[in-house]
Amino acid sequence: MAILNLVTVGEFWSPYPLDIFRTAVSHREDWPRAATMGLSAIQDYQRLLDQLACKRIPCRTVHAGHVHRHDELLISIAHPEAEAIGDFCREARRAYESPGAESYGGLMGKMNATSLFITLTIGQTVIHLPSDPPVDKVSSTGLKPCQLLKLSHHGCIDGVSEKVITSLGPREVVISAARDSHEFPSPETLALFAKMRRQDKLDFVVHYTDTPEKLPYLLFAISSDGHIYKK
Repeated sequence: MAILNLVTVGEFWSPYPLDIFRTAVSHREDWPRAATMGLSAIQDYQRLLDQLACKRIPCRTVHAGHVHRHDELLISIAHPEAEAIGDFCREARRAYESPGAESYGGLMGKMNATSLFITLTIGQTVIHLPSDPPVDKVSSTGLKPCQLLKLSHHGCIDGVSEKVITSLGPREVVISAARDSHEFPSPETLALFAKMRRQDKLDFVVHYTDTPEKLPYLLFAISSDGHIYKK
C-alpha cells in the first residue's frame, strides 16, 4: 500500500472482482497461522482498495490472455486462468458468509496461486513479473526467454526451479525481499543459484528490492531500444 504514496499510479490491475474483499471478522488469538494470514490478506486488500478509491485510481480486472499496448510497450497476462479465479472467489465469499478459522485457512495459499503473472515486452526485450504463483505456473511453456525475471513468491523455492531459470535465461533476477530478511528468499533458492553458477549453466545478476540507499522500492528503466538499466 505504501507504493501508492511513492509513485504515480495510473491504473490498478487485479485478477479478482473487487467486491469479494470484505470481512466483518476480527483477528482471533486462537486461530492457526494459516487462518490469520488468510484474514490479514483479505483485510489488507480491502484497505488497498479503499486507498485506491480515495485517490480515484481506476481499477481493472484481468486474467490470462489479457493484452494491453501502451505506446511501444506490450503488457500481457500469462496467469491466472479465469476458472482458477472463480474458484478463489467462491472460497472468499464462503469465508465472508461463514467466517471461521477453517474458511479463512486456505485463502492465503489460493490467493498466491491465483496471483498475476505479467509479461512486459518492448522490442526484443522481455521482462517476466510473476507475483506469487507456484513454480508449476511459472513454467517455460509458452514463455519467451527474458532479460529480467522477478522471482515468484519473494524467492521461495516453491516459485522457482533450475528448469525455469535455464529456460528463460534472464540476465537480471529480482527478489522482492531485503538482503537481511530471515524469511525470504528460501535458503534452497540461494543454494540453487550457487549450484548453477558452479556448473556454469547460467550467470545472472541478483537484485534485492532494498537498495543501498534503503529506498523502499527498486526501480528499473527501459530505454527506447529495449535496454534495461537500474535507476
